[in-house]
Amino acid sequence: MLVNKGGAMNKILTAVIIFLIVSISSFTSAEEVEICGFGAGEFAIKGAVERLTNELVIAPIENALKDAKNISLEITIIGYADSTGSASLNDEVALKRADQMKFVLNSKFPEAKIVAITKGDEENFRKVRVSWKIVNVVPEEDELHQQDMAQKRNYDGKLVIVLIAMILIIAMMLIYVFSPFFLKSVHSIKDMKTSTEQIKVKVNGMEFKFPLKTEWMPDEDKLFVLPFKSVSNPKKNICYKKRLDAIKSAKGCFKNQQYADQLEDLIEKGTIKIINT
Repeated sequence: MLVNKGGAMNKILTAVIIFLIVSISSFTSAEEVEICGFGAGEFAIKGAVERLTNELVIAPIENALKDAKNISLEITIIGYADSTGSASLNDEVALKRADQMKFVLNSKFPEAKIVAITKGDEENFRKVRVSWKIVNVVPEEDELHQQDMAQKRNYDGKLVIVLIAMILIIAMMLIYVFSPFFLKSVHSIKDMKTSTEQIKVKVNGMEFKFPLKTEWMPDEDKLFVLPFKSVSNPKKNICYKKRLDAIKSAKGCFKNQQYADQLEDLIEKGTIKIINT
């Protein structure tokens, strides 16, 4: 289930990214202007109409196309007429105005896709409405590259999901293998029992009394802990699994010079008591 969900999510993210890239890059600019100044029955692009066409249409398009690469120019021209004549005549004049504008713009921008239509006397005004948009065109090589990148992202996403799944499986296997030891350790700490008794030890005519701590867990040997710290590990007390060894070791600790400071400190604290000398 984890791999399937991850694969589906990765596909959705990839689709969203591609959609955003295409949406952002596909539409560059769009403009719309109206060219007026036609006389009654006139459709030629001359005089004021020509000047407005150069200023409001041709110049802006040329500026937009300057240094542009991989673009497509789409132009729509709509011709209009007033309602002076008949509807059929007005349609004809309006279409001629649109066609004349198409001829002029086509000579300036031969690669453009230009459409000319008429709306007759629909707005009862002698004019031409010109709208254009510049669209980014993805070259075939770039399109193939984007497809390859999308496939690579999809593959990388699946690979990440597979790796995560493998890590989870390995983790579960490790938990399964080591959980008995962990549970045993937890139970051992919980079930550990301790007891302390005072032991008398006689060394060179001096008798000492000190606590001998006993620790044990069910089904395990008892551990006898002395109050002396180990020289190799000062944080750990000296301990033996046999009581007799613990008592014998205690005598050695009393006699050994390296425990002199410990003995003095333990006597001062009252942990070890001198019974007689």
